[in-house]
Amino acid sequence: MYVGTQLAARDDDDYRVWAQLGIKHICADPDTKLGTGRWTISSACATRSRASI
Repeated sequence: MYVGTQLAARDDDDYRVWAQLGIKHICADPDTKLGTGRWTISSACATRSRASI
């Protein structure tokens, strides 16, 4: 299943719930707390590690 959200994940619990619902692909904007709000290699790696909880 694929999901797109209007807002970014609030915390790691959102990723856990999505995984429990069988969601394996996420379309999201980069977390602005991790940088400028633009995708960089480090922000993509950080988001990927958070999403694969």
